[in-house]
Amino acid sequence: MQPAPKNLALLASLALYLFPAAPRALAGPDGVPLPGELAGQTQRAGHGMVVFGKDTIYLYHLPMWHGVHAWQIVLEATLDDAALAAYAQDRAAGSALNSFSPTPFALATLKPGAKIHGQLFHGHFEQGGTPLAPATVTVKAIVMTVPLAGLGAGTAVAPAFRFGHGEEQYSAHVVTHRPDFDEVLAVGAGEPATVYFSATDLGDLGGN
Repeated sequence: MQPAPKNLALLASLALYLFPAAPRALAGPDGVPLPGELAGQTQRAGHGMVVFGKDTIYLYHLPMWHGVHAWQIVLEATLDDAALAAYAQDRAAGSALNSFSPTPFALATLKPGAKIHGQLFHGHFEQGGTPLAPATVTVKAIVMTVPLAGLGAGTAVAPAFRFGHGEEQYSAHVVTHRPDFDEVLAVGAGEPATVYFSATDLGDLGGN
């Protein structure tokens, strides 16, 4: 007996959950963005980011629906020693969120070895966060680049992109339509834990 159309749709949704779709655009294996992705993003702006990770430091560019900010980007990076110590101390004290407010730069300059200067924060730097230390971020690799295109109706199960090293694994929700939510989860050992969540209006960060 052939499965009914409703059952086929359910199976398709389950497959998308078990095998999440890849983002529309990713960095190449050498950590350099694919041709045409960020090369045209030459306007300087303050690209705020979430900082997370323990053994490996990641930064997630906070996307918005307009202009130069309409990108989901994950960077693998390092922090200078003083900033790393402040970050580790804040995490050990129970901080649920850390963010980075950089001096204005162009996304086109992102590449392995690029340095970004700014301020590390406890909490969200635009929503009552507390400055922790000046910070220099050195990009090791560009893990993910996805333009926000606003494609209309979304899929039944949201696609996701998984990344990380060893037991330290994360999953980023890939924004496919407007409105949509924005989320990064820690999905290594144990139950998934929220690293960062923003509701339908991208750019609204929940919680410090």
